[in-house]
Amino acid sequence: MQAVQREIAQQLKVQPPFADQAALEAEVARRVAFIQQCLKNAGLKVLVLGISGGVDSLTAALLAQRAVNELRQQTGDEQYRFIAVRLPYHVQHDEHDAQACIDFIQPDELHTVNIAPAVRALAAE
Repeated sequence: MQAVQREIAQQLKVQPPFADQAALEAEVARRVAFIQQCLKNAGLKVLVLGISGGVDSLTAALLAQRAVNELRQQTGDEQYRFIAVRLPYHVQHDEHDAQACIDFIQPDELHTVNIAPAVRALAAE
């Protein structure tokens, strides 16, 4: 089984646990640079990301906000923006977690759209 796990990890280019703080910072810098390059290659200056309140969306949002902040600083172009989007269904049971993420991330813009009416309309068809 371990051989299969190693093969999967190798194919997905899974990073081993970080050896130290410098390794962690290098990986963060690599991912931020990737996000910046994606924006530049696409000719875009706005990055939009859904925020659920979970660890994955918090991590992605922090990297995205850092990437946009650095691009603004490097280029002097204030058009670089990070927009966080919340899509709750009525009131989420973990709304407190989602709001804590938003407060910590401090996106350039925040939009919240309650999707309950749209979901109900689709379900009724």
